[in-house]
Amino acid sequence: MENFRNTFIRSILAIVACVVVVSCSNDKEYTGPVPDMKTIECNAGDRPSFTFTAGDDWQLFSDAVWCRLITSSGEMQNMAGIAGTHTITLRITDEEIRNEPTEAHISIRMGSREAIIVKVVRGADQLYMRLYDITDTPIYAIKIGYIDYVPFLVEANFRFSAVEYPEWVEFYGGELSGVPGEQTESMARIVTDGVRERYPITKEDGYVVTFADASGNHVFSFPIIFDGMNKDEIAVQRPAKNYYGWSVAADGRSFVYDNGDGTQQRFEEEMSYMVTAREDDYEIVMYEHPSGNDNAYYEDGASWIHFDKQRMTLSVDAAQEAREGMVMALPRGVYNKVRADFIGNIFKRDAENDAYYTREVRDDFLQYILIEFSQEGAAIE
Repeated sequence: MENFRNTFIRSILAIVACVVVVSCSNDKEYTGPVPDMKTIECNAGDRPSFTFTAGDDWQLFSDAVWCRLITSSGEMQNMAGIAGTHTITLRITDEEIRNEPTEAHISIRMGSREAIIVKVVRGADQLYMRLYDITDTPIYAIKIGYIDYVPFLVEANFRFSAVEYPEWVEFYGGELSGVPGEQTESMARIVTDGVRERYPITKEDGYVVTFADASGNHVFSFPIIFDGMNKDEIAVQRPAKNYYGWSVAADGRSFVYDNGDGTQQRFEEEMSYMVTAREDDYEIVMYEHPSGNDNAYYEDGASWIHFDKQRMTLSVDAAQEAREGMVMALPRGVYNKVRADFIGNIFKRDAENDAYYTREVRDDFLQYILIEFSQEGAAIE
């Protein structure tokens, strides 16, 4: 038993001695040369290499997760080897990428001595954000619609949101954001105010949508373009809901609408409108219907009806005889199409005799009517 105890103790002491020897060996002083530091410039996705000569056993360490050492065991943040000349390949990823160059350092340790032997500078030019139309064709500006939204796709390799854009740009759903590596579909249109939608917006006007990540390090801007209203489009805001059934006093100084419930809408002197057309290019056309005559006809520039395009107000002269009138605002594109035959293009034909036209306007022209009214030959009490 005594012999077994002595043998066991001698074994333990031998193991301790080995540990001490190994420990002392790892911490031994290295006095030889250290490889000179090199600088590697690269981009995310690259696999650059470097060569060094070590005078002793060594270990390498990378201080950035995006800069990895390729070893026989896979991609590592550290590796070890023996004395001699070695070539090491790095893998550069896009992790923690910024909108500016970023640095990583490869350090070598030999014995108790440690030094940086490689500085890796990763460029920021790998960040991207791209725009596409719905056919997946690259575009370089965000086009906004008038009434309808215009669709487009956004793709980036970072999480993003639209952070700055004019208050008159509206994204479908109220905001625009996306995640890395996926195409995000959005749509945009202009917020109308009766003025801004009249005129096209080009890249040269300088309006942009700015995208950024949560930290603000990744920032991209794209121009805004807008074709403006179509020449066939017009928007009319009338002073009252109904454009039909108005009565005008014989002296032309009162416009009255009977609501049918004992109440009236009444405007004195004139009616005010808001007419919005592309580049303010529209024409006012006026029709007169002599009282009791069912056949409609157009009187060129009806002198007793007045529309001030500058103030957008309508007024009527005093009447000697009862008459009926109608006023339309036609956008330039529509006006040019119908001007050769206003009556034939705008009014419906009589069902019993197509040689005559009724006073009924074709359905697609109803939107252009400002007012239909009758004016008596005697003052309205």
